[in-house]
Formats: sequence, structure tokens, C-alpha cells
Amino acid sequence: MGEECQAGYMISFKGELPPAWRSRWEELKAKANRSFDWMREDSELERVFDKHVYDKGLKALMPVIKGLTRILPSDRLPAAEALRRVQQLRSELVSSDSDSDESAPEGSDNIFECVN
Repeated sequence: MGEECQAGYMISFKGELPPAWRSRWEELKAKANRSFDWMREDSELERVFDKHVYDKGLKALMPVIKGLTRILPSDRLPAAEALRRVQQLRSELVSSDSDSDESAPEGSDNIFECVN
């Protein structure tokens, strides 16, 4: 697989390239003897996550996941900030759960129970 295909798969998975990489991507596409019609503009990561994740607590983690998996390491969400956001989400979920009449079924897992 050529570098243009690897870049295409990365773009399809993440949904976007850093601005500094876009001109190189256009060069790769122009040199390639293939179509890139298979690529989608939306993020496969988000599409698959939305399709298979139903829990509202897990769905709320998507911005944190996207922040931690940005292509350029310098653009990634720092771990301390990710943890702060997860703790904030935990507080919001706990608060909204206590406000509702519905409680979690006995024995259900709380993904945030280990985060203090």
C-alpha cells in the first residue's frame, strides 16, 4: 500500500488533516493512479462510535477521545485536561442520575466509578 492510501485511510478514520499537511495530501492524490472516491468526509471513528455506543456516559466521552487521538502530538489534549474533562462528565452524569427518578439497574457497571 502506498503512502497515499495510508494517508487516505488515516483521513477517513480521523476526518481531517492538520492544515500544514493538506498541500502534501493534494500532491499525493495528484500523483496516484487511483480514485479516492471511497473516502468519506466524515470521521469513521465518530460514525462507528455513534452506531455502536448507546450509553450516554460513553457517548459524552467522544470529545475527549477525539482530543486524545489528534494526528499531531502537539495538538493532542493533554492527559491532565482529559482527566479533568472525564471527572467533569462524571459529576454531570452523577448529578443528572440523582435528579431523575430512574436508577441504574442493580449490578450495572458505572464506567466512571474508578475516577476520583
